Amino acid sequence: MDRRAGQSGLEEVLRQQICCAEALNTALLKEQEILPHHEATALSTAAARKAELIDRLNQLEERRRSLWPTGPVSLDGQWELPDGQGNPTIGGLWGSLIAELTRCRELNEANRQILDVEQEAVTRALSVLAVPASDNPLYGAHGRRMDSPGSHPLAKA
Repeated sequence: MDRRAGQSGLEEVLRQQICCAEALNTALLKEQEILPHHEATALSTAAARKAELIDRLNQLEERRRSLWPTGPVSLDGQWELPDGQGNPTIGGLWGSLIAELTRCRELNEANRQILDVEQEAVTRALSVLAVPASDNPLYGAHGRRMDSPGSHPLAKA
């Protein structure tokens, strides 16, 4: 493959990665909107879309590495290509890709924090419900403690 064809292929893969990362950012924002509403179907759809985009990004990354195995090496604002030459277009694309992926990471972290808060609330609620009956006694109609909730008919309580 000649140098020009290699650069063209690399530029195209980087553009596709940027497009995919932008779509992932959109999916993460959508997920963030859905999380507080606890809509299981919408969350499942959002998770499936995220997984699809991450798979696509991984495929594109494999392709990019086949074209640019050493990765970027900055040379005064340009990025070294496999043949040692600089290319400002590829440098700009690489910078854009890194910026998009950084936004993805930040959004994903924010979504994880939302989930952590929700999980803690559920755990607290469950711990309240899990208190043994002896620690949370029942009282009858006259304010007297009942020995066993099953020993008195509901009508007497």
